[in-house]
Amino acid sequence: MNSKKKQEPKAKQSEVSGGTVTKKHTQIKKSLRIIGILLLVLSIGLISVGGYLFSRPILVPDFPFEEIGRSSFLGIVLLGGGSFLLVISLQLLYGAYVGTISKYLADETAPAVSTGTKAVTKGVREAGGA
Repeated sequence: MNSKKKQEPKAKQSEVSGGTVTKKHTQIKKSLRIIGILLLVLSIGLISVGGYLFSRPILVPDFPFEEIGRSSFLGIVLLGGGSFLLVISLQLLYGAYVGTISKYLADETAPAVSTGTKAVTKGVREAGGA
């Protein structure tokens, strides 16, 4: 009998600046972008509400003295939680966009590096160094 092994189809790959990108990689980047944006919106909301609660005793002239501590404490907790989520969301977004940012920077700086290298090479040759 002739036993044939089932071959699993290979993931589609596309060339991107010397590397390969699989479907799984693209899905992970998309997930990081969505989660990062959602956490960014949530963190901005928490920071806004926390800032309002923390500064409310100062802004409202007839604020009850008994509630100052509670409002300020809750405001500081929300400010801290929102700031923590903000850092996480920015890291997720950076991870999702690092390839795009790097490619953009490389494309923008390549002409300047090429021009500078040519000028230095020409100067060295004129000086008799090479």
